[in-house]
Amino acid sequence: MGTSGSRDTPAGKFMEPATECTEENNRICLVVNLPGVSEMKIRIELDNRFLIISASNGDKEYRKEITLPWNARIVRKKFRDGVLELILERIHS
Repeated sequence: MGTSGSRDTPAGKFMEPATECTEENNRICLVVNLPGVSEMKIRIELDNRFLIISASNGDKEYRKEITLPWNARIVRKKFRDGVLELILERIHS
């Protein structure tokens, strides 16, 4: 799985949040640290094998881009105390 680091944007720099990723069988578990962010400020985009997680807490902009090893769908999302947990499941075509 590929990830990208901080990058320059017209609005400034995005910070890449600390992320832990585990893969088991046909599932991927992602744990993303988004300190100081409310759940309403988190945006998740999933397009087949490309996942983008972005969030803002006012003065900080977080962004994480991940290329998945296969097409997936989100089967569970949980956010608590600044930690986002996503479970993605492989889509068989």
